[in-house]
This record gives sequence, C-alpha cells and structure tokens, in this order.
Amino acid sequence: MLRFKTTAFLAILVLSSAQETESIIPIISLEHLTTSLDSVKQSLADEGEWNSQLRLNGLERNGDHLLSRWSLITGEPLGIDSIVLEGAEELSSHTISQMVKSQIGRKADKNLLIALQKTVTSYSFMDKAGQPFYARSSENRLSAVVPVKTDFSHSIVAAAGLQPSTDGKNRMTGDIQIGLENPFGSASISRLWWNRKDEQSQRIFLSYEDPFLWRFSVGGYFSFTQILQDGLYVRREREVAVAVPHSKFGKWSFGGSEETVTLTNDGDSLGLIGHSSRSLTVQNEWDRRDSRSNPTRGMWLKFRIGLGDFVPDGSTETISFDLKGESKILMPVSDRLTLSLAVDGGYFGLASGTVPLSKKLRYGGAASLRGYREEEFVADWVIISQLEIRYRVSSENSFYTFIDGSYDEQKRTPASVGLGLKQKTPMGVLQLDYAIGKDNKPKEGKIHIRIINRF
Repeated sequence: MLRFKTTAFLAILVLSSAQETESIIPIISLEHLTTSLDSVKQSLADEGEWNSQLRLNGLERNGDHLLSRWSLITGEPLGIDSIVLEGAEELSSHTISQMVKSQIGRKADKNLLIALQKTVTSYSFMDKAGQPFYARSSENRLSAVVPVKTDFSHSIVAAAGLQPSTDGKNRMTGDIQIGLENPFGSASISRLWWNRKDEQSQRIFLSYEDPFLWRFSVGGYFSFTQILQDGLYVRREREVAVAVPHSKFGKWSFGGSEETVTLTNDGDSLGLIGHSSRSLTVQNEWDRRDSRSNPTRGMWLKFRIGLGDFVPDGSTETISFDLKGESKILMPVSDRLTLSLAVDGGYFGLASGTVPLSKKLRYGGAASLRGYREEEFVADWVIISQLEIRYRVSSENSFYTFIDGSYDEQKRTPASVGLGLKQKTPMGVLQLDYAIGKDNKPKEGKIHIRIINRF
C-alpha cells in the first residue's frame, strides 16, 4: 500500500470539449483512491449524470505526490421510467399510478428523490418508512424506490349513554359510526354515522370520498345529512365537492351545498321558520400525526368555510356565512405520558335577520363537552377545548384525566373534569369516560361509553 504525508486534494481542469473534464486525484492509499472515486460517482448520481464515464488516463509523480489523471465523460441525463412504492401493496396499481405519474420522466437526481418522497407522504394515508433510492435494471432503465407504510383501517365505533329526563327516568342515547377505507385498493373512504338523542332527535350522515376520479388527478367528495331535531323540524343537507388530495398545505376541497329545513306540526305551532339555502364551500385538512387511527404525537387541523344565500320561508333572501374548525395537538412528555389538546369551534351568521333555531350550533355530551347532556347547549358561535393527560400502558390500553370547557356568544362557560380509560376487549377497545360538570355533585356525573373496533 502506498502512503504519503501530503494532504489530499482534488483538482478539476476543464478541457476544450464541453462533454469532457479531467480530474486529478492524489493517491494516498488504494483505500483513499477508492473512496475518492466513489465520492465522484455519488456526486454524479446526485446531479443525475447516470450515463457519465470515468477513464484512467495515466499516473505521474509530482515530488512526493503520486497523482492519477481521470477523464470524466458526461452523457445524456437519465430520467426515471418507473416508481415503486415499497410497502404500498394495499393500493391498486391504478391508484399508485395516479399518485406518482407526474414524476415519471423527470431527471433522476437527488432533488427528485426528495420531491418524490414529499409528494407521496403528503397524502394523509401514507407515511415515510425509509430513505428513497434509485434502482437500475439496465443501461437506460432507472426506477425510483420509495419505502412507505399505509395507514388504512375499517372501523366501527359504538357509543351509549344514560341521559336524565324531566320525568325522572334515564333514557338511553346511542351513536354508531362505521368507516370503510381503501376498498379494492382505491384509497377511498366511506362514512356512516347514526346518532340518537331520544325518540324526537335523531341524525344520519353518509359520505364518500375518492382521491382520484377515473383518470383525473383530482378527487371527489359527496355527503348527505338528515336531522330530526326535538320533533320540531327535519333538516336535510347535500354537499358535492372536488378534492385536491394532497398539497404542501394538506388536502383541499371546493364545492357547494344545498340545505332545506321543513317544520313539523309541533315546530309550526311554536312559530318556528323553515328555510332553504345554497352555499359555496372550501375545506382544508392538514394532518401531521404519526398515525390517523391511533396517534401518539403530531398535529391535525381541519376547517370548513361556507358562503351563500339564505331564504327563510315567507321572508327576504339574505347572505349566510358559516365557519367550522377542529384541531388537535399531541405532545409526548415521556415514553408513556402524552399531553393532548383539542380545540374546536363554529360560527353561523346572517347579513340581516336573526339566526333561526335550526341553524344554531348544538354542543354538549360525549363528543364535545363531557359531563353534560347531549346537545344541552345552543349558540350562534362556540369555542370548545379538551385537555387530556394520557398514560399509555400499551398501544391500545391507557388511562387519562381531562378538563373540558367552552365559551359561546351568551358568555356561558360550562366546564367539566373527569377520568377515563381505554381497554382492549374481545369486542374491541372499550373507552369509558366519567365527567362532572362544574356546578354538579359527583353523583350527578355523566358516564360515556364507546366501543371502538378497527379491522
């Protein structure tokens, strides 16, 4: 092995040909020479010069230096002709093609790998599983390989509760949510939600979302809602939107909604007013959690804005504006301890006239303000916060304590404290919450029960 005391240097001399340069590499040792050549090759690969050639022109001595002269002959840049999402076997080839087709043919350099990984993991159902790399099958065929992991799960969430009534008897409330994700490898999501407050108040919600419609690079969203509220009116709403499944700022959708409110005989006798409305809607969802189904860290944000016309029955048309927002931050304190903060809110307003009862926001109960009756409060706008400290025994078993609070335009500040647990059972994950409102005694606390089954 040849060794010299001189420090290493690399000189590059540009020759008369635009396609050829000469490199001078000192030979301190054979190991050093190999490392230097590997470094040159890696630099060429990072720049996308996959068809370049290194040719040894000769060796010479310069004092104590032994130098090697190399010619670097550059060729045509090479573009990628295929992209492999390693770990995305759940997705169909059509879905994968729609996700990455805009990157096919681009120059295969280091920047493309970075951009490709950002593009793929910007979809809410895709997570990073390793560093991307290139794989070469022949002289002119190059593939990009991106290791990923998908985050899909079907789910059934069932909730039950006991709600006191004016006659002194407790009534059972119910809530069932069913979610189907990625059927047939399409990455689509279907939701069904049924909620029962009592025999006079029930809700059903259906939605379908597909990130790619046919061969287009945009997706679609459809939803239908029907609500019977306190036996006073029936509210029906339909929404259709075009969805941009990924971007630097999350998932966007742009569309429109149509709504009608029809009074029952009881609602009409109380002097309530029905209405119809049409709105343009914009929605955004930004998800940076480590998991959608069972997150332990990260941030999630979702908001929806609607602007349209509002026509009360027998009255003059006016302009309506509504805003809804949801957010959650998960911050690990230690390996098992996590701090969770959720802030939700909503607003509905009219350019003229008063907001009818059918458009006021309702909150309270298991999903919004634990320790209170379901939809106990009604307001034009409200902000709700939920702070939890969770101790995780395992991935599906945990204990937690929480504080819920809210504030609305009537300056009401209901709040509650409570304890909860999540426990894996043969039927699924049991979630049990016990909460006490700030003006209630412990025996007046509310119990909220949910069974969560993911498969």
